[in-house]
Amino acid sequence: MNLLSNIVGVQLASMHMLLLLLLLRVRPEEIKEDIESIMKDFCGIVDQKNIRRNIEWIVDDKISEDIINQARNRKYAYKLLEVKNEFLTFYNSLINDVNNKEKYNDINKVCDLIARYDSYRLHISRLRMLIKPKVQITINVHKVTKITYLTLKGFWLNDDGKEVRIHSSSMGRSDQYVNGKDDVQAKIDGTIKFQQKLIEEYEKKYGV
Repeated sequence: MNLLSNIVGVQLASMHMLLLLLLLRVRPEEIKEDIESIMKDFCGIVDQKNIRRNIEWIVDDKISEDIINQARNRKYAYKLLEVKNEFLTFYNSLINDVNNKEKYNDINKVCDLIARYDSYRLHISRLRMLIKPKVQITINVHKVTKITYLTLKGFWLNDDGKEVRIHSSSMGRSDQYVNGKDDVQAKIDGTIKFQQKLIEEYEKKYGV
């Protein structure tokens, strides 16, 4: 990706981008509207396919309206919107603006520019995984008693952006859930339990 060619000559962020910050828009028609609206700000860029691919990635979280609207997710859904808006502003900045040391005091070379771009993508990806945790529930059999237990495994992105398992814990006997590891309630309980771990990880990394 030629990041510099995507930034040079682009106008500053416009009101189109503020839609992301003001509204939790997750329905397919809303996502499409936001993508097309934001693309208008990049009309002077030669590589439109690359821009569109990146804008689609930023706008579409691939998280359902039901999940976004759950009370436990609202705080982080709005944080996600905030970070996405910051990313769009950065992505749509002129080189002269990026050289503004009051705003971007850690950018001195092209490698710093790319590092900032990558850090935004990682931050957004982690927030998406916090809102919609990736969990796996497996069955373990006690060697002595032969009683089956459910084990919860949870995944997160490391600093290299690779998905790694960071959590493993028991959820108790499998017969507590009618359908064992495939029980809907087991998945809900496991997701809520692991999400607390993710919140700790996130706030340790990015603050409250």
